[in-house]
Amino acid sequence: MTDKIKYYQPLGKGFIFNASSTVAYGNGFGPAIHRLPFYKNYYTGGIGSVPAFAPNSLGPTNTLNNNAAIGGNLETVFGFHLILPTFISEKVRLAIAFDAGNVFQLPIYPGDSGSDALKPGQILQNDQV
Repeated sequence: MTDKIKYYQPLGKGFIFNASSTVAYGNGFGPAIHRLPFYKNYYTGGIGSVPAFAPNSLGPTNTLNNNAAIGGNLETVFGFHLILPTFISEKVRLAIAFDAGNVFQLPIYPGDSGSDALKPGQILQNDQV
């Protein structure tokens, strides 16, 4: 489930206020221990979501694999922009932007830590496969 909202409000003299938000949540099928497959997780960061961060750099990371992003089942991204009038040319506009967001791995059943990693010494039981 993904909800995206964008709002534009002209302020006069060529200034435009823009607000946007994205909230997305996903959950796997099957028994309570099954989560979204890693390739269906949400990833955020970069030009399309939160500029000034490397692509897919926000949210949970795998500390065993050079802090690679592992994504999560909840994504939140918010942005506020002030679009300036055309000072340079009709083809170029500047904007002042404030964007924030993150990805989270929420627990999906009581007692869940939100982490798929096995603890040291933990053995995966047949009913958990």
